[in-house]
Order: sequence, then structure tokens, then C-alpha cells
Amino acid sequence: MLTPSEANDFVLPTPTEAEASCFPPATSAEIAAALRQALRGYGMQNAEHERWLQLAASVAVPGDAPSYIAVSKVRLRIETRNAKGWSETTTIEFIPPMGC
Repeated sequence: MLTPSEANDFVLPTPTEAEASCFPPATSAEIAAALRQALRGYGMQNAEHERWLQLAASVAVPGDAPSYIAVSKVRLRIETRNAKGWSETTTIEFIPPMGC
């Protein structure tokens, strides 16, 4: 739930400790496999792939740097209530700066 702070501003709820520190259970091999799959769509050269794969190999415990969880995009769905119930008016998306 959003909390109004000032005119036209909203404050997103603060995540709990569990939400802030969660990383899905994964092995280093699974992280590397997911990374290889993701890299296919970027058209990078093999040398660039290797850099990312070396970073993935340096992860001692999944969830530690350089693998971590962060908010990558916030989507706000705006709905209006009418006689038939709720209907979606629009969706607003924004990308927060890393570290926020």
C-alpha cells in the first residue's frame, strides 16, 4: 500500500528484513547457466561473455556481490472504481537508481 507524503508524491513501503535480504535458492552452476541464457540475447562477443561468467564464478554464496537482489523497476497500476467495480486506468513504470 502506498502512503501519501506530499501533493502528488507517494512513499513505497519499506521492505522487511526477509524481503530485503532474499535471494532465491541457487547453486553457482545454476547462476552461471541462467547468465549464459541471458547473455544470448545481448549479442556480445565471447570475451564479454567471459567477463560476466568470471564475475558469476566469483560468487561464494548466492546473494552476495556481485549477485544480489535489487529493485529494478517499480510498476504502479492506477485503477478507478465505478459501478461495476475496479478497472485499470493506466500503469506507470519507473526505474529507481541502483542503491536506493
